[in-house]
Amino acid sequence: MNKRITNGRLILPVLALFWGFPLAGWAQTRTQLDLSTAYQLLEQRYPALQDDQLLARTYELDAQLLAIDKLPGIALKADGRLQSESTQLNTGGSEMAFAIDQPLVAIKTYLEVNYILLDGGMNKANAKVQQAQLAVDQQTIRVQRYALRERINQLFLAINLLREQAKLFEFTRADLQSREAAAQASVGNGVALVSDLAQLQVRLLELNGQEEEVTYQEQELRASLAYLVGEDLPAAVRLVLPELGEPAEVPPIDRPEQELYRLQQQAVLAQTDRLAAQRKPRLSAYAQAGVGYPNPLNILDNGTAPYGLVGVGFNWPIVDWQKEKLQRERLSVQVQRIDNQQATLAFNIEAGKAAYLLAIARLDSQLANDQAIAELQATILAQLAVQLDEGVITSTDYVSQLNTTLRARQQLVLHQLARQQAQLNYWYSRGGF
Repeated sequence: MNKRITNGRLILPVLALFWGFPLAGWAQTRTQLDLSTAYQLLEQRYPALQDDQLLARTYELDAQLLAIDKLPGIALKADGRLQSESTQLNTGGSEMAFAIDQPLVAIKTYLEVNYILLDGGMNKANAKVQQAQLAVDQQTIRVQRYALRERINQLFLAINLLREQAKLFEFTRADLQSREAAAQASVGNGVALVSDLAQLQVRLLELNGQEEEVTYQEQELRASLAYLVGEDLPAAVRLVLPELGEPAEVPPIDRPEQELYRLQQQAVLAQTDRLAAQRKPRLSAYAQAGVGYPNPLNILDNGTAPYGLVGVGFNWPIVDWQKEKLQRERLSVQVQRIDNQQATLAFNIEAGKAAYLLAIARLDSQLANDQAIAELQATILAQLAVQLDEGVITSTDYVSQLNTTLRARQQLVLHQLARQQAQLNYWYSRGGF
């Protein structure tokens, strides 16, 4: 008989997203929570956003490793071999003053020191690449933080919608209770039927059930929000949305992805220094000191003997068959791809601007119409209330108009929240707050 008014179309997706979040004890209770504060509280709690310090520590360790690479390399080595033949020089009664008789087994143990005197700037180039990558990783966390805020936005909007619905139910219930009291008096005086009173009581029970359902939904979403921000949020807490100004005056695009793309390009270009360092000369020094059998340096000494040597090494890749040129071209292509990603982001955001402005215009028109309808329905309801008290109409007529008035008021509230949601979502997509 009575059409039930629901708002599940807007609420159920949010319930599905946040269902099952546990309640916990928190240190403080708030009476008001604005959107920016909720962002900060969530970001302090969310585990994935705590990597900033870890990334900085990783960079420090990488820098220390690069510094170690510049130090001399010291290693204790040993090797031995068994060969099928060796150098033999038998004098055979000649007048030569020496003979060569190398053994088939050779063993040596030595301490080796290597030191890079000139690396062509490779170490410095690697440090530059690591620093650029650190900036990219840190900005990636900021992008994740921005995406995470969407959950807070939707909870704020959904909770405020449910609260507006609860206000409408409470207002309607108060009106219905006054009619019920009048009907009871009329029944007691014998001027109204018991069935008329029953009609009002049934509708009142239905209204109480609807109000209770909205209250439970609001409690569930508020518990989810409390879990995210880590604070107790009582039923009376005010959720304050930012002042966005005129809907048509959209802010410029200021997304964290834009800075990420810029840093990614810098990280790619930083690799060009490493390519240049690969083509530069390299100079190193080395030294060995040890003992070997036979003497590693004196072919005439077949016994075990200590030895030592020092030297330098030089390496200069003169011909690379255009490898560096191809690598630079590849880096250039990567930079262009990042440019395309940035342009795609701006394109997609701007593509929604026309639809957003049309949606705002449509909702403004609907709101004006809703306001007029709600006022007229309220006027009709007030007239029917007088007629009900005078016994001119039945409670069925009054309940029917009561439902119609409630639907008109709900439609007005839904469109008000829809307009607010459209502006909040689009401005948020542009990075406007």
